[in-house]
Amino acid sequence: MSTTVTRELAEDGVVQTGAQRGIQATVETDGREEFLESIGRRIRFLRKRKGITLRDMGERLNLSASYLSQMETGKANVRIDVLKQISDILGVSTVFFFMDQKRGPIKHIRCNDVVQTMLEHKAHVRMLFVSDNLKLEATGMTLPPGASSGKPVSHQGDECCYVIEGEVDFVYEADEKYRLKAGDIINYPAESPHGWSNPTDEMARVLVVCTPATF
Repeated sequence: MSTTVTRELAEDGVVQTGAQRGIQATVETDGREEFLESIGRRIRFLRKRKGITLRDMGERLNLSASYLSQMETGKANVRIDVLKQISDILGVSTVFFFMDQKRGPIKHIRCNDVVQTMLEHKAHVRMLFVSDNLKLEATGMTLPPGASSGKPVSHQGDECCYVIEGEVDFVYEADEKYRLKAGDIINYPAESPHGWSNPTDEMARVLVVCTPATF
């Protein structure tokens, strides 16, 4: 049975359950373990989107890759100072990891509430769906001239890309390249490395939909 609990920061900076003190986030969850797993899934999702390995992340944070792996699977406590550093590396507000996860059949997310981040190669990503219980994931990507999604990524599921504006090059398994124009759609198994780039002088925007959700 789900209950609404308040997550707060203890004096040592570790996210835990308890009475209200300082920063807090209200989350509908089955317990502390599920809450930590939720944070871990979001970290893993953004890290992979940016093409950052656990080793690279660990070097930036001065933490071991094994500890970060445990954090991403909800098996390790999360210190708020570490979470802030992770947020800076991933390009999002720390609030993203505490966003409301109330379950319901309809999700209405207003434009100003959409989480945005910037990849290392100038591409801007808007994460349209961020709730853990969704089976569908959708992101909007804006690619300025010369921008790319960075290092090719791979993950489970099937993915579809729809070009809203401009032209993009879609690269699949390193040796397959497709030039997509506005209105074009491409569907592919997401298990193989893939990525996007904008080789033109005009802005490009694409909608990427994946099932199941990767975080």
